[in-house]
Formats: sequence, C-alpha cells, structure tokens
Amino acid sequence: MHPDRHYKEGHSVKHRCHRSKKYEAHERDKEDGEAVYVLDVPPSSNASNKPITFPKPPRHNTGKAKPLGMPLTKCDSPWSLIHGTVDWLLNHVVGHPTSSEHHPSRQPALGIDFILCMGDNARHDSDTEMPRSLDHIMVANAKIAAMLDERLSHVPIVFTIGNNDVYPHNVMEAGPNHVLRKLLNIWRPFIPENQVHVFLEGGYFVKEVVPNALTVISLNTIYFYRANPVVDGCELAARNMTAYIIGHVSPSPLLYHPECLRRYARIIRQWSGFGAKEVDRVVVAGQYFGHSNVDHFYFIEEEPDIDEHAGSSSISSRLGGPPLKTASASSIEYLTKLFKQYRKAGEEGALGPVVQVVPSVIPTYNPTLRIASYAVPSAKEQHAAYQFGQPLDYTQYYFDLLRLNEHAQAGHVRDSEMTVNYTVEYEALQAYELSGLTSTEYARLAGRLYANSTLRNEYMRRYFVNTID
Repeated sequence: MHPDRHYKEGHSVKHRCHRSKKYEAHERDKEDGEAVYVLDVPPSSNASNKPITFPKPPRHNTGKAKPLGMPLTKCDSPWSLIHGTVDWLLNHVVGHPTSSEHHPSRQPALGIDFILCMGDNARHDSDTEMPRSLDHIMVANAKIAAMLDERLSHVPIVFTIGNNDVYPHNVMEAGPNHVLRKLLNIWRPFIPENQVHVFLEGGYFVKEVVPNALTVISLNTIYFYRANPVVDGCELAARNMTAYIIGHVSPSPLLYHPECLRRYARIIRQWSGFGAKEVDRVVVAGQYFGHSNVDHFYFIEEEPDIDEHAGSSSISSRLGGPPLKTASASSIEYLTKLFKQYRKAGEEGALGPVVQVVPSVIPTYNPTLRIASYAVPSAKEQHAAYQFGQPLDYTQYYFDLLRLNEHAQAGHVRDSEMTVNYTVEYEALQAYELSGLTSTEYARLAGRLYANSTLRNEYMRRYFVNTID
C-alpha cells in the first residue's frame, strides 16, 4: 500500500508530493521516448511475423498533488486513499452476509472470508531530503496493522514482508533479528501463537484461514530476492488441507537468486501436481504475489530460464515501486520474457503452476483490489470436480483515480468533493473466456494472448490498470 505520512495535497509531484514548488510551464509533463513497447519475441508457427507492440502508460513528473493520490508518478499513497479503500470495503463488501455454506462458487459480492496483504506497508525511500529510518517504517506498519485490526477484526488477515518493510531497503539478515522482532510486536494479533518462533527465525509463517480446510503460507521473499546483498544462495497433505502461497517479491528468474528459484520451483511444482512424484491431491492451489504493481500471470517451469548474471543493477532493482524514466528497457526485457513464455505455453500446454501477480492500492498506476471466489464443496462432494479452496474466479476492482484527477484539474469536480470509489474492472472467467483458473486454462489463454493482438492490447490495458488507452 505504501502509505506516506509526508504526502501533502497541493505539493509538487516532482518532489514526491512532499514539498511545494512553483509549477513551471516549460517543464515536460511526460517522459521522453517511444509511446509504445516493441517486444523481441520470435513468432510461433500459428502467428504472424509482425512484432508484438502495445501502448505504454505516460509518466507524469510535474503538477500538484491531488487529495487521493497521483497515478503515474513517483508519489506514494496518501492516508486518505488507504482509509477510503477500507471504508469502501466495509460499505460494499465486508459488511454483507457471506454466501450459503457448501456452495462451490462463493460470489465475491457477498462477503470476505479472509484478506491477503502483499507487503510494503511503508513509503518508498525515494526522497533524498526525507530519508526513511527503521522507526518510520515500523510506525507506518503499526498504523496499518492497528487500523485493520480495529476495523476488520472479524476477518482473518495474513501479512507478508515487503522489501520496503525492512531497513536498510531490500536487506535482511538471518533471524532472529531486530527487524523481525519489531514486526512480530506489530503483527502479533495476526500471527498464530504456534508460529511465533517460526516467524522470529525467518519471517515466514502459516495461518489457517478456514479451520481444517484452507491454509495460507506467508513466505519471506526477501531471502530469495537478488537485491538482498546478505543472501548469496540459498502435514497439510495428511490433513487433506489446501494451501495458498503468498509473498511480496514474485518467484521470477529476474528477481530471485538462481538457487533459491530452482529450489522453490522444485518444491512448488511437486505440491501443485507437476512434480516427478505423483501426489494424491493438489496441496498448493494458488500463488499470490505483489511488488511490481502490474496485473499479470506466468508459470513456474521445471527449468526456469535463469539469467545467472542479472543483479541489482538490472530489472530486479526496478520492477516494483514508482515508474522511472530508466525503467523502459527493463520493462521491455521483462515483458519479452513473459510473452516468450506465453508463446511456449500456447504451443506446449501447461508449463507448471500459475503465479498471480496482483496490483496494489498504491497509485503507481490506478489503485486496485482483488476479490476471489473459491470452492467450498460439501462433505458429499469431496470427490467431485471441486477441491476445497480451489480458485474459481476473481473480480478485479479499480479506482479510476487518474480520470478523477483529470476531471478535478479541468474544474469539473472540486478537490473537496473527491471520494474513493472502486468499480469492477473485469471478472477473470468472463473477460478471458476461461472455464476455470487451472494451469491448462491459463496455458490456452497465454497462447491466445500471444497470437491475438486485440486480446493482447486488452490484457496490457489491465496490466497497467487502465492507464493506457
């Protein structure tokens, strides 16, 4: 969420919305460079030889901060956006009764069973005149935790550590350490008592969100992250339970240390039904990560396409966080790898379990929320098509803050009248013509995304949360 207590309405975007600066008309309002991405992806046998292209969102570096945030800038989230988001959840989702028990397709609009928070509950350290400290980071985390505990105390909440939740940025040594102790004090209401010692050792823990049926495993991905210089390598089945994996930094060849990624891939494939050894049932039914603030999916392959020489100076240090002028080449590199994998999946079928990278409340693009439905079969249906916890569909909501700010800039709405309002951006099954959220269905979608430019442009519009036309 990246809350920023220094965000000030009316202050300069150029100064991270922290300080006043007279707007200079001659300053450029958008970055230099091409207005489209062009990807170097070899064509498949069933695709044209035309290069893959799509628009990229503009970057704004001038202007004054609006009350609810500034998409497409380096400014973080004002507290007004975060409080407004929680208000919207309470008024439109959480306050509603849950769906009838034993129904395999629980509808998102009827309530929430649990909430997954993907990390980064403190601002970026992007303002050299206002450097962060460990105390600043912990105060922001404590404020987020206290707010959620007070206002959503009846809903199980699972946190995970973001690379901006630690100090120094990206760096965490082996536990127990002072950062983990401070986070434990803040998150104690959300961490099961029998997981306290586990969290102190490594910052990860397990929490049952539906008793005896569904567990969430919160990883500490900072130990896998290439940008962490400290790292140089690296009973659920018996109880018929299902698990979701959550973390901050997603398991990508461009982001993880090579050996960490290989081991992660080996373990996750085994318990997702893709391992060499057969399992009676799929234990890991979903993987959900944040960090990069863009909406997409990819597959965990048996042999990840690892660049052994990638490092903190490459894309790994620039994916996630505010968009930078220098990030264009990195974005192209990442998207090129992504669409190469989509082409491969379209030709070969499911390559492995699917990773969902979920955008955030922070207005790097537009603020978003995702509400998912999952299978809740009755005792009589245990051997039916649905396994408990199997993801069925999700609804992506977004707050079109970019357009609201434009209307305010044009004088159509007063700043004092601006409110947080999320609307449906898309529903996964309907938007992508899927029959489910399985790896097989995602492989078919990947092939269509590679071959069909119309569908691909729609996907990329959602990738950047409706900030490109």
